[in-house]
Amino acid sequence: MTSNGPSRRASGLSQTSSPVCTTTDGPLRDGVATDSPAVDTPTAPGTERAAITQFFYRVPRRRLMALATVVSFGAIFSRRPGAILHPQFFAEGGNVFYADAWNDGLRVLFRARGGYLHTLPRLAAAIAVHFPLSWGPSVFVAVAAAVQIAPVWYLLSRRFDNVLPNLTLRIGLCLIYVALPNTYGENLNIINADWHLAIVSFLLLFADAPRTRPGWARDLLVLALGGLSGPFAVLIWPVAIWRWWRERSSWTLTLLLSETMYALIQGMTILLTISSNKSIGAHLGATLNLFARIVAGQVVVGSMLGMNNYADIYKSHLWVHTPLPAAITLLAGVAVLWALAKGPDILRGLILFAGIILASSLKDPLISTTKPQWLVMLMPGVGTYYYLLPMLAWIAVLIWYLSRLASTVASHDRSRLPGSCNAATPTGIGLRDDPRLENEAGHFQVADAPLTGARSASRQLQDAGADPFRNRAKPRSRIIFVSVATFACLVTLSGIARDWSYPSYTPYNWSAAVSKLEHAKPGTKVTIPINPPGWSMTLDARKTGDAGTLDTSQRNG
Repeated sequence: MTSNGPSRRASGLSQTSSPVCTTTDGPLRDGVATDSPAVDTPTAPGTERAAITQFFYRVPRRRLMALATVVSFGAIFSRRPGAILHPQFFAEGGNVFYADAWNDGLRVLFRARGGYLHTLPRLAAAIAVHFPLSWGPSVFVAVAAAVQIAPVWYLLSRRFDNVLPNLTLRIGLCLIYVALPNTYGENLNIINADWHLAIVSFLLLFADAPRTRPGWARDLLVLALGGLSGPFAVLIWPVAIWRWWRERSSWTLTLLLSETMYALIQGMTILLTISSNKSIGAHLGATLNLFARIVAGQVVVGSMLGMNNYADIYKSHLWVHTPLPAAITLLAGVAVLWALAKGPDILRGLILFAGIILASSLKDPLISTTKPQWLVMLMPGVGTYYYLLPMLAWIAVLIWYLSRLASTVASHDRSRLPGSCNAATPTGIGLRDDPRLENEAGHFQVADAPLTGARSASRQLQDAGADPFRNRAKPRSRIIFVSVATFACLVTLSGIARDWSYPSYTPYNWSAAVSKLEHAKPGTKVTIPINPPGWSMTLDARKTGDAGTLDTSQRNG
């Protein structure tokens, strides 16, 4: 494929210009003196991190992807084993999507619900009804698991080697993604799988263009599935415009045109069904106090301390009757705005996308039909899918700040090495903030090797007799970085640990329900209880041999 505009894609290591600086002994290129003998120099901080990244790059990418798939599946399985060992229909997954596909066939594939299309769960239901009824929940879980792991596949693929060159960082982001707390409703759940698909759509906007036609076809198919599942095509459209404007390539133009088409389809669907959705939920009950408590509790505290720790504090006097939530929201807002102004393109795009999702979720939530919406939204475990993208954006912002702090410490340590040169200082894990090393698209290139070299003995003696206060900043900055990083890790690990295991679904006698439907007269409507308790789905009894055959030999507990 050829670009229809000037290429602004980062070209990786092969075209990275080598910074040059001069010392008393001669010029340095890539940190090595070109006209002086090599000497033993101390190992610069950050070398270990580079070694880890190099180790991951040595592993064949297919093996790494296979290992990541196994680890990701193991993580999401361990959080709710019953969803796979004893799969069950859950809420609208059975009550709406499966029941509609069973009773009405393929004509419901593009039937709107809640104002927009839900192609992913309806397509999964259309597939599931062609298996025995007892396999239906298993098909839903399989599709939900594949979609949930999909962001890991894209983020670790070579198409992100230029966007986020540090592979260790990407592996860490994947681990945080699959272990993120406060995600009760998004784990192996087909009705919320479109939120994970929205993450894939976002990653496609920033990944390198596919090199083959099958790759283009695959990405456009995934983008179509995401664009026609939920309102995300409308919400991600501004990000697609900004992304195309930053890069101006044929690939980003294709993505923009695709998202524009899906946004128009979903927008027209919303307009055509707006009259039937006006009175679905109760009034908002919006106040500044509730806004601060929702953002501070569900996004900031929820993403770090988790749902269970948040449940311990959200009704406390400190949380309800003091300005603590407002202070947390204000500080988080300032941090996010600074990252939006100074961060790399992919972080800025994620912040923009997450902000649009949070704003639209607060403006028009579908949480309660009786109580004020915002009053219910601040409750722990309620509507957690609304906060999935904002939580990921917040964690990404924190990681960016930690990487800047780590790079500040590393650059200071390099400046104390003999023959060092601070021509370019990295400001992120594997990222550059020097505008000379940042390409026009906002991509950052892999940090060069630590700048080391040799100086004359006289120069070293001058350094030794320099201002002694210069040497005190190094241990102090290291202590600050280690303290902040350790505190952040311990807090997040505490939330992950407490939220790791999600409650199992209520066990229903699924085999009895299948048997009841099997022995009912054709055309009879049979009501089957499903999770959560109080929900049910109504299916039309069929003749033996119809699509969606009844098979009582398979038991789901």
